[in-house]
Amino acid sequence: MKQIEITRAEFEEIRMLHTEENRRIPVSFSTNSDEDVWLSPDPKPVPLNDRVHVKHLSKRLAEVAKVFISCRPDRERAGGKFFLDWEGAFWKDESANVHRFVSWKSDEPLLTPIKPIDRSKLMAEFALKRRKNSRKIIGCAN
Repeated sequence: MKQIEITRAEFEEIRMLHTEENRRIPVSFSTNSDEDVWLSPDPKPVPLNDRVHVKHLSKRLAEVAKVFISCRPDRERAGGKFFLDWEGAFWKDESANVHRFVSWKSDEPLLTPIKPIDRSKLMAEFALKRRKNSRKIIGCAN
């Protein structure tokens, strides 16, 4: 498995290539033997005229596509669909087994960590807001 250095900004740049409604993780792409890379958010193949080529928009994405083509056991097909998440790059074989072919190396977290919620603090803030909203404003004293 190849290890590729990536920054959080580079990862977000790749993620932002997808449309607003498809900006979820994992992010999926397709490639061919010419190492062209296009968005591939749906499981079905993207028709030639509808392909949005994005290889030139990200140096890391181009590097991942090159590794993907070189590591496929069925190189005569040379290409296919791969997807990325905060751990690396993956592809699925015909039996739907997932294979990781790239692991990210980064000095910063690629996924925004979820801040743990303190339930008692949350309830206290909710009660305070409810009290403020329930107060009646009687008028101004002159």
